[in-house]
Amino acid sequence: MKLQRPIGTYDLIPEETALWAALESRVRAMFHAYHYGEIRTPIFEYTELFARGVGESSDIVSKEMYTFLDRGERSLTLRPEGTAGVVRAYIENGLAQKTPGAVKLWYFAPMFRYERKQKGRYRQHVQYGCEVFGSDGPDIDLEILLMLHQFYTSLGLTELNLKLNSVGTPECRPAYREKLVAYVTPFVDELCEDCRRRLEVNPMRMFDCKNETCQRILHEAPKLIDHLDDDSRGHFERLREGLDEYGVPYQIDPHLVRGLDYYTKTAFEMSYAPLGSQGVLMGGGRYDGLVSQLGGPETPGIGFGAGMERLILILNETGKTIQTGDALDLFLVCMGDRANRKSNEILLNLRADKICCERDFTGKSMRKQFQAADKLGARFVLMLGDDEIDRKKLVLKNLKDGTQAEFDWTPDLSQLKSAIRDNGV
Repeated sequence: MKLQRPIGTYDLIPEETALWAALESRVRAMFHAYHYGEIRTPIFEYTELFARGVGESSDIVSKEMYTFLDRGERSLTLRPEGTAGVVRAYIENGLAQKTPGAVKLWYFAPMFRYERKQKGRYRQHVQYGCEVFGSDGPDIDLEILLMLHQFYTSLGLTELNLKLNSVGTPECRPAYREKLVAYVTPFVDELCEDCRRRLEVNPMRMFDCKNETCQRILHEAPKLIDHLDDDSRGHFERLREGLDEYGVPYQIDPHLVRGLDYYTKTAFEMSYAPLGSQGVLMGGGRYDGLVSQLGGPETPGIGFGAGMERLILILNETGKTIQTGDALDLFLVCMGDRANRKSNEILLNLRADKICCERDFTGKSMRKQFQAADKLGARFVLMLGDDEIDRKKLVLKNLKDGTQAEFDWTPDLSQLKSAIRDNGV
């Protein structure tokens, strides 16, 4: 058979990884500025973690997980989302006792879901996100939304659409569930198969359905936001007041429930408005009962997850450019055996000062070496032959404007380095 990558996966070749690295650096800088610590959890966990944490009724657990038995007949699952593993690590490593105040963690990691391949969505994909433990007030909800608004705006995505909802607490949901079930039951034969199942297991998740008939039926359904308890309502109002104060626009979407069972109170989703449903950047919310549900102490939590592939797709669709910092500064053109032997001495010196250099390793002619330098996008060519070696001089050519300059060949190459740096290195 012809060997090729599995369906729903992709390769990143060097011309693409430069953009990924630049964006990962921006993500890292964002979290550093807000004093988050990076956490890295295993790519696979015991299946029970996701069944208990994400929820048996979620599409992730019921349809999308990559689950297998190891040689000890233990059921393991490739990580389908970030939160459950981070919560497990928070409990297991006693992070509450090691950190004063709220514990703020971030991650950048591959996730795995068996779902239909579509534009911007893959079976192996990368998410960046955060989880915060120990703060039950709306201030941390506000900080996360302000951080994300600031981050995406800095990338040139200024037309953002922030959707907000409150999904209440386990205390106020049972009464609402009865009203919702009573409303939907007369239409049960018109519902899709998934929504009929959700009606029995977790009726609120019907709002996550994309089926047009189901959406039409649910359009006039009772809204949880109209049945909140005082605590949830006050939390939501204070969050909205904070967003208003900082001028962050948002819209209340009473049908926004997110796709996971653990959410409480705040639920949110941010997208790039001009691209509609294809412009979703991230989603998240509060999960105040998840830590205790997974065996830890009663601990409030909140977080979000965002897809790197979707972010890159949106940047490409909208023509936004990100400076990668991956340009080739200098290509050394060697002419003759003596120059070839001396080239490493020069390149080692320049590379030690973080100047990006390259040379030919295939024995090309001088003309073809210049062509290679141009194709690689080098800003300068350094010409090295017998004459330069005998005179202890270095000839530097600027490929942008065609000018040339000659420098003394000193042990520290100080003149040469200054000329390169003065032009933007």
